[in-house]
Amino acid sequence: MEMTVYLEALSELAAEELLAFEQENRTYFASVIPDRGDAFFDQDNFMNNLQSLLTETIEGKCQMYTVKTEHNAIAGRINLVNIQTDQAGLKTAELGYRIGEAHKGKGFATAAISLALSEASRHKISRVEAMTAVDNIGSQVVLLKNGFHETGIRHASLLFEGNALDGIIYEKVLPPMAK
Repeated sequence: MEMTVYLEALSELAAEELLAFEQENRTYFASVIPDRGDAFFDQDNFMNNLQSLLTETIEGKCQMYTVKTEHNAIAGRINLVNIQTDQAGLKTAELGYRIGEAHKGKGFATAAISLALSEASRHKISRVEAMTAVDNIGSQVVLLKNGFHETGIRHASLLFEGNALDGIIYEKVLPPMAK
């Protein structure tokens, strides 16, 4: 059976569902990335953070999406952040994503990254970077499957459970969109 995955732009309409997704996966996410802290999960704070992200999206600083299943359930989040234009006039962005525990290892990350790269092209972003912890083999594999290549190591770049971890930097140069 073929899996259907799509991205939905972050919006206030999905706020309750998104908060429930984050709460449901908090323990799982905290086992692989730094926990966001109790304040993040407070409904008022969550809504304020969401408003800030939506403002940054309007300003062109980021593009935020939920990863949705064929049943319209949130399977994860994927974001293009730190969108900047370099001296040559080329736009770059950093890719970040998280897939919920119930959907890990099922191809959602690979499909979501592919869709996010299409969105990046649509927004005229020409280069996308991503970073994984050196021991996060799963994320490394899905980046490679999507045509990213390793560009180096950034030492002591990730803080997790009080330890500074090294990160592997990946990038993908996107072809210009056909006119």
